Amino acid sequence: MNDLQNIKLPGFLVTDWYKNHLILSEQERKEVLQPVVVPKVEVKEIEKPWCQGENKGNITIVVSQEIEGVIISDWLTFLGNVLKACKHSIQDVVVVNIANHPISYQQIREQFKSKTLLVFDVAPSLIGIPAVVPEYEIRVDNNCAIMFSESIDKMLPDTPEAKQIKMKLWTSLKKIFNV
Repeated sequence: MNDLQNIKLPGFLVTDWYKNHLILSEQERKEVLQPVVVPKVEVKEIEKPWCQGENKGNITIVVSQEIEGVIISDWLTFLGNVLKACKHSIQDVVVVNIANHPISYQQIREQFKSKTLLVFDVAPSLIGIPAVVPEYEIRVDNNCAIMFSESIDKMLPDTPEAKQIKMKLWTSLKKIFNV
């Protein structure tokens, strides 16, 4: 049986026996060598969400975070607690993430009818305000109170520094919301 497994055939026999399978006819060669036309598929980039909220109180909160959503949950929890202290709720605001969707102050005012604009860790120039605005100073423009603040990240730890920053924020928010 081993002798049958080791039979060596001359090349001309193999090509003769399998000529219809090993050697392509002229027509088959043309068909095989034809370029394949792949239809062009348009790829749409999925836009990341850039705003969220019911905006019942016309309060716009601007952040800039390179994340998949609009705002990280720790920040949203913090803001919910701050708003509650100001006699508002998270339903009163819309959060806008300019990292996912650059937008100007003017566009924000028009789109969200903002009466209050709270900006966290975003330079005024990034939303089209050319002036230097000191943090926690309240500016009023077209009946919209605007306040720039440090990052919420700096307010989250339970440290004396974080408490000082929260106190600055709270002092300004009391004036804005008449608390």
